[in-house]
Amino acid sequence: MFKQTLLACSLLASWVAGAEEVLNFNASKRSCVAHSGSTWGYYGQLSQPQSDARRNILLPNNWGLRYAACGRSLAPLHRQSPIELPAAEAVPSGEKEGIRFGGNAHARVIVEHNCHTVQSTLTDESVRTMTLAGQEYRLLQFHIHTPSEHVIDGGEAGTSNYPAEIHFVHAAINRDGSIDGGQLAVVGLFVDVAPSAPLPKIDEFFSNMARDYQGVATTPGQPITVNLNQLTRGGSKYWRYQGSLTTPPCSETVEWLVIEEPLVISGKTYEAIQTAKLDVGIANARPPALPTPEHKLRHSAR
Repeated sequence: MFKQTLLACSLLASWVAGAEEVLNFNASKRSCVAHSGSTWGYYGQLSQPQSDARRNILLPNNWGLRYAACGRSLAPLHRQSPIELPAAEAVPSGEKEGIRFGGNAHARVIVEHNCHTVQSTLTDESVRTMTLAGQEYRLLQFHIHTPSEHVIDGGEAGTSNYPAEIHFVHAAINRDGSIDGGQLAVVGLFVDVAPSAPLPKIDEFFSNMARDYQGVATTPGQPITVNLNQLTRGGSKYWRYQGSLTTPPCSETVEWLVIEEPLVISGKTYEAIQTAKLDVGIANARPPALPTPEHKLRHSAR
């Protein structure tokens, strides 16, 4: 297993030449033609124009020009995400209860291409919950970023990231059973790559997801089943902080829990995921920022 040295963010940032850059939409493929109303994208999406189907789009460092909350450089005490995570021993310990998952372990999901990521949305009959500090949340969807958006500060060894990160997006459940979309909790799960993965069923799910994703842009395929217990195992050690969505509108309404132990998949499966999402961009990751006091960063005590 390995972690990659964080070159992506610094290299990608150097590509910014102004507030807006050209993003290629290739009509001969499924490259975001059906979703061309988007006003933002990633550095990894930049390419030389190959057709007339192209237009200007905002890149991460300039999202704040259109989405005020994304302008973190203008707010020194912002709570924007993602962030650089200090080594666990360098973070105050403030978590004792831990994360508790409940509901359906085997969930039915719809895999769709939204031109920013590969997203798996739970069907209505699949109820997966998470309890944190007495508050119950319901899992709505999970999606993939490559490379990982959160990075780890290794001190003199430098900053490093993982090949990918899965975000499990939960919304708070009110006392009357309704969902509060303004109170979110997102579990970040790092993904590492090994020559051969020790969890073949995990590989099978990602392979099915990549295959299902090969359809027309923004057109979901048939539901597939995933064992969420396998995906979210090993969550006893994690960083927790108050942050934001990592995509526009960057609302600072998210309780983040980034699990320390990565999920391991095979190199072949990782390659299939990357091939499936090439039109989203090789790197659909927002560059991380340093944590501020407003993030209230701490690490689990378990």
